[in-house]
Amino acid sequence: RASDISRLTALTVLRLIAVIVVFAGSIFVLEVLGDLPFPGTFVTTPMGDLSFFTMLYWAFETLSTVGYGDFAPKTVLGRAVTIFCM
Repeated sequence: RASDISRLTALTVLRLIAVIVVFAGSIFVLEVLGDLPFPGTFVTTPMGDLSFFTMLYWAFETLSTVGYGDFAPKTVLGRAVTIFCM
């Protein structure tokens, strides 16, 4: 039925959004190796000047297989989580 397909599509989209947000947050915390600062502030790391929204962009770009290469995890933990999530 059409209603079942619409429901499954909506659930799939919501799950994908949840995965991207969790992935971005995980990499941000691992790269900073500290508390998550206010989302608008930038933190200088080996990966560059980062904010949570920068990591959202990076996670979406990575999971969508575009992979521009402008950001990449530099820590072992950040790379391990990236491998796991991909």
